[in-house]
Amino acid sequence: MSREQSVSSPESLFQESADRLERFSQPPSNQVALAAWLDLRARDFESVAVFVAIAKGAWAEYRNYLRQSGDCIKRIFEIAEEGAEVSTSLLSMSGMWSMFLSLASGDMALSRALAAKFGGRDAIEKEHDLPFTRAMGYLVRDAILESAPLIERIGALETACKRAGVREFSGYVQAFAGMEDGDSKKIQAGLERVIAEYPRLARPNRYFFAQSDKFLCLWGIGVANLALERGLLVMPIPPLIPAEALSNANPASKKKSPKP
Repeated sequence: MSREQSVSSPESLFQESADRLERFSQPPSNQVALAAWLDLRARDFESVAVFVAIAKGAWAEYRNYLRQSGDCIKRIFEIAEEGAEVSTSLLSMSGMWSMFLSLASGDMALSRALAAKFGGRDAIEKEHDLPFTRAMGYLVRDAILESAPLIERIGALETACKRAGVREFSGYVQAFAGMEDGDSKKIQAGLERVIAEYPRLARPNRYFFAQSDKFLCLWGIGVANLALERGLLVMPIPPLIPAEALSNANPASKKKSPKP
């Protein structure tokens, strides 16, 4: 096996990620350092989740690792609420990726608890977040919480996606619009567009640059699971949105059958 094959092997990448989790398993005592450690830990859990699914077909473990990733980000907000000094960047919408991961885990209770932690920090968000980040973050937050109609949030994301560098995210506009309308066909078309554009985003110096990003589209999986939670029909789009990753493939899921 060549070095290039070894590096790109899901099995070797799983082992590397698992080893990293073990090496850095001890949390620092300093509160500022703890928040940064939790952020990195969340990313490590994300990588291990993807690799354990791809290398071993262990989808229950995949969901468990994604839940742990979400728990790490939720804990950052909690220690800030407890009065600890936390870097303001970690309290901005820049962490909105974690909401997609919690949805990808299929754990809606965690998704709602995490979503409730985001938003309402205008000064911090203006300092750290790009318009796209705020638009996407508030849209996925409100979609999870179902606290208000999404039409304005969808419009804000559509406007943000007209900017260079994030146009490839426009499929999410269509998918969320379909969710708001209760239109399964529109959601599916949006996710198909997400996957069509994904290779442009999953490469060096783009949004999804990690090794794990090459194997699964976790954001797309998260959106699909949210639609399924609402009783809408979503079909897998393998290999990036495989059937095994969807909530209705989870033996622990108690959801009703999706509506056509």
